Amino acid sequence: MAERTFVVNAPLDQAREVVLNVFTSEGWTVSPFSGDTVQISRGKKGMSVVFGALMGDDFYLSQNLQFGTGPRGETLVRYLSWTASAFIGGAIGMHKSLKTHEEYVAKLAQVLQSQGLLLGMQ
Repeated sequence: MAERTFVVNAPLDQAREVVLNVFTSEGWTVSPFSGDTVQISRGKKGMSVVFGALMGDDFYLSQNLQFGTGPRGETLVRYLSWTASAFIGGAIGMHKSLKTHEEYVAKLAQVLQSQGLLLGMQ
């Protein structure tokens, strides 16, 4: 799955707060993962293992966000998508994961742009 990098014109803490709010406001759970990376997840993992992609909105999804500082002091937010959903839900799970990833790429871009913080996206 394709990762996206958002170039944000805000200090690291402010960018982290704005980005994570997009997910937490829609029911995602945020957990520290490692160093500069947080894991966001939603859905029911155990039930998704049993019933796969048939879980609908409760299908388990997990993705990572990495926060860092660019060469000119800008904040870089890498939005990484995991393929774990493919193993849980097969082809349908992969499709759901890809679709959700793209939806949130658009949501993040819209929120950052509306606040005048988005410098670019790669």
